[in-house]
Amino acid sequence: MKHWKLVFGLLIVAHLFLLMVTEFTPWTELLFWPYLILKGWLPYQDVSVAHTPLLIFTLSIFYKLFGVGILQLKLASWLIVVISDLVFFKISRELVGLKKSFFILPIHILLQVYYDGNGIWFDGVLALEAMLIFFL
Repeated sequence: MKHWKLVFGLLIVAHLFLLMVTEFTPWTELLFWPYLILKGWLPYQDVSVAHTPLLIFTLSIFYKLFGVGILQLKLASWLIVVISDLVFFKISRELVGLKKSFFILPIHILLQVYYDGNGIWFDGVLALEAMLIFFL
């Protein structure tokens, strides 16, 4: 495939378009817990957190840079989704080849929008981490 980077870019744009036309779900925990961390509270000590803290700390850093709000949460979730697409494509390209990766990536995109919807939850970040661990 000669223009595989163009096709890959179009798939990422199509994924972002699908996210734009679906309703965004702003989970309260993903706004409130990072906000409390920015105010000096500690998870598991001052705040009861039932999930792994990777996403909470990542969002805390993102909110420290860009502010706390629904728009920032939406941008952070889209950024995590695009990074997941990049990692998924890289892993599938290494394991099964370039041509099959362009068959696999659209399926991943459709399933991500169908199952995760437009929003991020702790499982989405754990899936990214699991893909990286599997590859390594």
